[in-house]
Amino acid sequence: MSKIARVCIDHATIYCKDSAGIDRLLSSFGFYSRNRIHYMLGNSYFELYQPHSEEETYPFFHSDAGLHSLIFWSDDVDDCYQRVTSAGYVTAMPVSDFSRPANHGEPRGMAGFRGFYMDTPLLPVGETAVVQQMTPELIYPKKPYPHPNTAVAMDQMFLCVPAGEVENVANQLTAFCAAVSEGRPEHDCISKLEVASPEELLENYKVRINPERSCCAGIRFCVRDLDMLRCFVAGSELPWHEENGVITVDLSEQVNLFMQFMAV
Repeated sequence: MSKIARVCIDHATIYCKDSAGIDRLLSSFGFYSRNRIHYMLGNSYFELYQPHSEEETYPFFHSDAGLHSLIFWSDDVDDCYQRVTSAGYVTAMPVSDFSRPANHGEPRGMAGFRGFYMDTPLLPVGETAVVQQMTPELIYPKKPYPHPNTAVAMDQMFLCVPAGEVENVANQLTAFCAAVSEGRPEHDCISKLEVASPEELLENYKVRINPERSCCAGIRFCVRDLDMLRCFVAGSELPWHEENGVITVDLSEQVNLFMQFMAV
């Protein structure tokens, strides 16, 4: 039986061999990215990452595309580092500073991040990290990002694991996030992660996910106008269905992922 893990996800990363192709796929049902990399929502975002060369390899990335990385939120990453290491978790690096151009909204500038990657395997397939947004005004501006499909937030995510591992994985992620975050962010990060088996995802959401390809299986979005979203998916060539006010778009062939949409 599926189980909800209580988490604090800041953002997620889709690894892909053809980021331009994935951007075209996403734009076909109404997502917009000014830089074709970062897809920004009011409370979180997802991004595309294409390895720069064949020498840049990752043991979990062995398909054309998959959502392989979950980045957890912290409001004080230095204190967080002490808490998670004291709790017995192993990190892959010390707390480090990162930056990138934030050219996907207004205002623009150089976004700063501070964080660390985990060595303790929290996902069956993929990687995890913890980040503190040092310039949140560049990542979560007051003006909404202009997605034509009217998406405004990421409500929850889905994880696919073998049936016998559902409870253990959910409990482990809940315990880790309790160590990571002792409070809530100023913006609502993604706080729910439904952990389910491939059989449950097929029965409940009519999608076939291969957990050996990538275990991060789905994202549920909030939209302002479900009719507008429906027009976009109906005009695309993607398989989709609607049930109980939730539209599910099946991207399992391209990304081993499904995306759901509900009215805010």
